[in-house]
Amino acid sequence: MEHADLLQLLADPTRMTLIELLLQRNYCVSTLATVTGISAPAVSQHLKQCLQTGLVTSEKIGYQTHYSVNRELLRELSTAVARLADVETLPCETSGTRCNHRKGRCGRKIKLHNSALADK
Repeated sequence: MEHADLLQLLADPTRMTLIELLLQRNYCVSTLATVTGISAPAVSQHLKQCLQTGLVTSEKIGYQTHYSVNRELLRELSTAVARLADVETLPCETSGTRCNHRKGRCGRKIKLHNSALADK
């Protein structure tokens, strides 16, 4: 799964709330709906998206499906975001008052190397 997809998933306040609850303990849809005040179908749809990305896993226990967070994937995402803060910022190359990067005039190819988000 792409890190950007996970960030987009977590950008939704409702899904973020569900993830925060699931980090505390495993829950079924009905309990999450009751605790959050969100309808069970809406909770199911949010969890479906989380399942598709691999951020959430499910386990059938009796008649209920219990959900939990894939903490390893969350740690990978956290590491990738933390590495972004360590990327060195290079000064802009100028000739006089004009930036040489405009319209590719600098002659250098701009590429993502050692990108924290390029790994996934």
